[in-house]
Amino acid sequence: MGPARDVTARLLTVVALLAASAAWASWVFSVTVLDPNRSVAIADALVDDPYLQEQVSGVVADTLTTATAGLGVDLATLDEVAARTVASPEAAELLRVGIINSHRAIVADNERVELEVGSVLDVARAELAEVVPAAATVALPETETVELPTDQLAFVSGFADTLRGWRGLATLVAVSGIVVAAVIAVERSRVIASAGMWAVSAGGVIAALAGIARLAAGRTEGATGLLARATDAAFGPVTVASLVLVGVGIVLAVSARPIGRLLGRTWTLITGDGRSRLAAAPVGAAATAGAAPTRRAPRRSFTLPRIRFRPKTGSEDATRKGSTAPATAAANGTANGAANGAAAGGTPAP
Repeated sequence: MGPARDVTARLLTVVALLAASAAWASWVFSVTVLDPNRSVAIADALVDDPYLQEQVSGVVADTLTTATAGLGVDLATLDEVAARTVASPEAAELLRVGIINSHRAIVADNERVELEVGSVLDVARAELAEVVPAAATVALPETETVELPTDQLAFVSGFADTLRGWRGLATLVAVSGIVVAAVIAVERSRVIASAGMWAVSAGGVIAALAGIARLAAGRTEGATGLLARATDAAFGPVTVASLVLVGVGIVLAVSARPIGRLLGRTWTLITGDGRSRLAAAPVGAAATAGAAPTRRAPRRSFTLPRIRFRPKTGSEDATRKGSTAPATAAANGTANGAANGAAAGGTPAP
């Protein structure tokens, strides 16, 4: 059962993390570039963008050139009037409103919407009338548009709408899958560590994109710079959430083993004296509850000999000097026996 449980836990973990990725991507899109409430922040970041002002100024100059063809106004004057028009506060406010409306239309309708600048032409005609009074009555088209790189958000909006419809189910699958995988896994720490690494990766990717957009917004120009500034303005609220997710992932990855051991312990509800408390069995008690007693191997040890040093005494000298006493005593005994035998009239011993 151990290998089967482990394989099942791994499959559940993979499915849960894929679902979590879908839910996370849907949420990120919904609170950034596809949030209607971010339209004002995006418009404030783009209204003074040099690339946008250049594009609008070119459209205004071309329109004035066509409208005043019979007045003999030179192109340099028209270009100057167009640049002065775009820099005016009236035109800036009209552009700001146009950007807000365009962004909200993209989010709501999932269609490419260009920036409407027809209202700016009225300001341009008034500017031109100060130089060429006859231009005050020229007819100008009611609508003119400027194509921006941000109109590609329509594709992203359709993709995010699909994810948004499945966000609730994806979140449920992610949470339940991780919980079930942690319950049935042989090594719960592996499931916890996988969830932590996913959190670090998911949050790190979004935080990195936000950082790149912030860096590119101040160092790039043209269409790329415009798109970077729009992305930077849109990603404001999600940067902090991404960093928090990274922090949670680091905590889970580092503490996966302690948490796994804590979840693997057996908890018992103890009631008494009007109180209830949870008591945990010692670590490893649940795993060894029904196991047969094992015989421990005998411990091998040895003792070093103890060496003691003592000062030399007189008895030790006497002992050493009397080391030949047994041989002398034997010789003396033999001689004494022979003498005693002769005195007694017996035959002397040989």
